[in-house]
Amino acid sequence: MEKKNSAKLQKRNGAIDFWKFVFSLVIVLFHTFHYRSINGIQPFISGNSSVEFFFLVSGYLMAQSACKNNALYPDNSNLGKTTFHFMKRKIKGLYPEFAVAWMLSFVVMHLAKKSFNLTSIISDFLTGIWELCLLRMSGLAGYRANVVTWYISAMILAMLILYPLLFKFKDTFLFIFAPCLSIFLLGYMYQTFGSLNAGTAWENFYYRGFMRALADMPLGCILWKICQGIKKFQYTQLARILFSTVELCGYLICLIWMFGKHSDKMSFVVLMIFAVCVPITFSHEGIAAPLFDNRLCYFLGKASFSLYIGHIFWIKSLDAFFPSYSFKQQLCILVVLLIITVAAIMGISNLIRKYTPSAVSCFKKLMLKA
Repeated sequence: MEKKNSAKLQKRNGAIDFWKFVFSLVIVLFHTFHYRSINGIQPFISGNSSVEFFFLVSGYLMAQSACKNNALYPDNSNLGKTTFHFMKRKIKGLYPEFAVAWMLSFVVMHLAKKSFNLTSIISDFLTGIWELCLLRMSGLAGYRANVVTWYISAMILAMLILYPLLFKFKDTFLFIFAPCLSIFLLGYMYQTFGSLNAGTAWENFYYRGFMRALADMPLGCILWKICQGIKKFQYTQLARILFSTVELCGYLICLIWMFGKHSDKMSFVVLMIFAVCVPITFSHEGIAAPLFDNRLCYFLGKASFSLYIGHIFWIKSLDAFFPSYSFKQQLCILVVLLIITVAAIMGISNLIRKYTPSAVSCFKKLMLKA
């Protein structure tokens, strides 16, 4: 039994889970201190660059899934079905948390307004349905209940374009298309915007966050290929120490820079440093890698998503709910609210996953003839 549990735990990468939580927390701090400071200090003033880590990880996992399916269907005969099932699995994996957080955000934001105009609430819900349907980065953007969900929409829409190309033209995509797409889109963004940030900015034809996803995620696919190369060899103790040193120093450099510096063009450098660290972390070859393979890190990894999508509406509503409190007092309240919110999102989502099959079965019996 002990060996079975150990094998089950190893299916997750504890280091990736740990860093997912760290960079989710950085984004929370970035939003918390974006317009405020404590004694003039704004920690993680450039923390929005953490999103690059998540886009790279998403691209990596997409490549991993596509190449696994490519091996099962080498003739590409199931391109449409495989893409559909991949997108269905991806959305199914995140949507319960997404929907619960959106509903919470919708309620909290309207309570913060202290205006209970039923017509306005209905209008906001109907125009916000695009966000709830993950289509916000397509340009269909009405009422924005939970502004951080732009990342989820950008990721899903980018996958819808990239996955079938990766599945059908695996080597061509990894060796030619992905490098070209990343290089030229990053170059375009560098010259046009000078930054990878401002994901919700509309640029006449597209949202900047969508282009950010299309630039970062192919790079994540390349990192999957690099990681496969790393895992082909057996390494000495010295090599494993060097892997962990490069990995840790890279993440720390990014954290230190994001903590106290603000430079738009540094977001491109942070992306490149992440691109060095991510394949090392996924390879599990660093000497420190086994230290992260524990239940705490796995839990933090699972909680990171709920933390990311469950924080911004509280931050935006603090002054409305607690106008007479100082910012430091509001911060203490925010910590408690976030803990409760993360627990609620995770708990309700687990219940949805548990009882959805039974609900679907009952619905079919009511609506369909045997």
